[in-house]
Amino acid sequence: MATEYRRKISLGFAFLLITSIFIAGLSGTAQRIDAAGGTRADSLPVLNDTTVLPDTIMMGDLVNFTVLYTDADDDPGEVRVRFERLNGSRGITDSSNPKMNCPEGGNYSQGVEYYYVKVFDMPGTYRYVFNVTDVELNETVVENGTEFQVILPVPDEGTLSGRVTTGQGNDTAPVAGAKVVIQYHDNETDNTTYFNSTTDANGDYEEMLPIVEEPYFAYVNASGYVDSDKYKFVLKTIANEVEKNFTLEAWEPEVPGDETGELTGYVKDDTGSVPGATIMVVIFNETEVRDPITGNLTNETVRTYANLTATANATGAFLIEGINSGTWWVHVAGDDYFDHSEEVVFGTG
Repeated sequence: MATEYRRKISLGFAFLLITSIFIAGLSGTAQRIDAAGGTRADSLPVLNDTTVLPDTIMMGDLVNFTVLYTDADDDPGEVRVRFERLNGSRGITDSSNPKMNCPEGGNYSQGVEYYYVKVFDMPGTYRYVFNVTDVELNETVVENGTEFQVILPVPDEGTLSGRVTTGQGNDTAPVAGAKVVIQYHDNETDNTTYFNSTTDANGDYEEMLPIVEEPYFAYVNASGYVDSDKYKFVLKTIANEVEKNFTLEAWEPEVPGDETGELTGYVKDDTGSVPGATIMVVIFNETEVRDPITGNLTNETVRTYANLTATANATGAFLIEGINSGTWWVHVAGDDYFDHSEEVVFGTG
């Protein structure tokens, strides 16, 4: 009985001794197990975080994570960095653990920089954690990571694109060579900026535009078609791609009616007709003169004449067409006759 009791005490003491050694290995001076199974009370490798990150990172930008690895025993270390994308409802969704790069050689007792370049292709809240493995002896984890935001890049340009067609239903056809006129007015500078885009053979167009606070206006002008109505749109940093299709109506120019007058009649004397007489309608146009330097109007006018003439035939008949409305002098002259002049009022038609 005493022997069995002593065995229990010995086992209990051994368990307490092992537990004490294990606890001592977790607290106080860290110990490492070498290849021969012995222990050394050397300090563990030190990993100093030298990465300085902004609070927000643009998605798609290259980010360089760098740490300084130092080992008093000049042992190389394998350093990895783990990225965790945090989400309140789903937790960690990205926890890859890529190995960081280290330059060849180097004095590990003085410190060697490890680096890793990362591109984030998904927005969210991230945290990074560094992990170091002493190649010769044992492993320790150093968490130096802080949270940061990966956001979508904020664009400074957007696009307006679409198609210009004519017709309806199955009769729809593209309008090539149509001009898409785009403009916005800056209220601060009181300036209007214009952009022009031309449709291709398929009627498609696309124009890159700066993102501004003011709204844009666009309309389409094409030869043989009625101008489209103006389209108002706004480019935003999120919704920066606007699509607008235009449908044009064919335009047939109206040929204006003949609004000019004519002068017809006979030239006669007391005995009969006067063939060969000359009839002239004195038509002129007056233009006000402007000073060539200041551009101001002067008191001077310039009269330009464009006289219309006809010759009486054998019966004395004549006809002058294309006379614009107005009050013009009609002058008649013939050989061996006194000239005759009088004012005649010509109206439309």
